[in-house]
Amino acid sequence: MRNLAKDKKTGRFARSITKWSIEKFNEGYLRKDGRFFVYYPEHHRATAQGYVLRSIIAYEYYHNDIVTKEFCIHHIDHNKSNDTKENLVKLPFREHSILHATRPKVKCICIICDKIFYLPQWRIAEGKGNFCSRKCSQKKKVSEITKEKISNSNKGRISGMKGKKQSEKQKNILREKFTGIPHPKVECPICNAIGGLPAMKRWHFENCKEKICI
Repeated sequence: MRNLAKDKKTGRFARSITKWSIEKFNEGYLRKDGRFFVYYPEHHRATAQGYVLRSIIAYEYYHNDIVTKEFCIHHIDHNKSNDTKENLVKLPFREHSILHATRPKVKCICIICDKIFYLPQWRIAEGKGNFCSRKCSQKKKVSEITKEKISNSNKGRISGMKGKKQSEKQKNILREKFTGIPHPKVECPICNAIGGLPAMKRWHFENCKEKICI
């Protein structure tokens, strides 16, 4: 049955939303944190918009039990969207927190630097565990197909500043904004110039004008 409530202020019908049922198991939306919500306004733990966690309502359906506010649903495989019968366990909030805090971490190996590191099991279930740090994740190899897609998407794109010059007012605003920010001083091994690290990386070292190309 669809919710066709009429808005009293505008006189228009509200957006049609299908009420969840076990036959329409995947009808709902997946939140950023991996939890799946379904529309069931009559449920005692539904939000003001009528949505409830699918894990709660599915557990109640499977076991003919009520999950009160003192309890939560634990996912055995730590996949928050896997709401199958054998993957759901009803636990008090305190026990659930202790369970997650005391579970042993999983050994991982960075695919870039081969460093060994450890992550909680719930992070592994989210697809993490390939990189030991953000620095290594930025070094991941991009396939030739992906490079070609990026290249094709940027072809014909015109920069908004192409052929334009910034006004003196805008230059002064940027100058005041960034003046006084300390940067480590480095020396270019090619021309022996000394300056702040960001500017030196851009104009010196491998990009130095005095570099002799063989």
